[in-house]
Amino acid sequence: MEKFADIQSLLKGYYNIDFPTSIFQLADFLQNYPEEELEIDLGTVHVSPSGLLSLILNPKLLTENFKKLALLHFRYYRDLPEFFTYLHGDCDGLHWGLLLDDPSVGFRGAASYYNNDGDQITVYSSIFSALIDRCEEELEYCDECLADFPEDEDEDYLETKSRINRFLERIQDYIGKHSIEIVENRVESVSSDSGLGLCVPEKFRRNESSKVYSQDLRKDTIYSVCSIERLLTQSSANAS
Repeated sequence: MEKFADIQSLLKGYYNIDFPTSIFQLADFLQNYPEEELEIDLGTVHVSPSGLLSLILNPKLLTENFKKLALLHFRYYRDLPEFFTYLHGDCDGLHWGLLLDDPSVGFRGAASYYNNDGDQITVYSSIFSALIDRCEEELEYCDECLADFPEDEDEDYLETKSRINRFLERIQDYIGKHSIEIVENRVESVSSDSGLGLCVPEKFRRNESSKVYSQDLRKDTIYSVCSIERLLTQSSANAS
């Protein structure tokens, strides 16, 4: 997006990666949200800008000191190499990230997980679909509370539902207005019991039913596709 051209250029200089249009569209959506309602509505769905999104919204954070440690910023202990944080939640290290499985193709899809409890990774077709899913989760929780708790508490949950629906409707309106594609065709070809499979380039695919793990200090940490490419290329060279 043209309004973010300068920050887009800075980020590319720091990371040597072209970040997707969708992350700048999400920033644009938040910047144009009614200011007096933004903090309330984000708080209602329990998300806040973090990582890349916070840098786009506040370019003053991009200093020379930041550049020295750019690749380490906003990374959680269990983050995979292809995971780039852009939102965080309200507890247990919950955060969302863009996915860069195959640098030759670019960013596709998004994922989230709780860093502190070892839960599985949840994968989404795009960052906007991830935000929609979050809203729907919170609406479902409100409905459960309305069914389980006394009627004198209904008013609070009904008000919460109203705010979530307002936020959700504005997201959907923005998606429609800008013809945003919320399915980014991220196709996993190697499964994983972490919840996040691998998108391996076709030329490197051998056994699609296999699972690929590394055995380091983090339990069941999966190699990134970049690492797999290097390993397979080296293996082929040695074999010849």
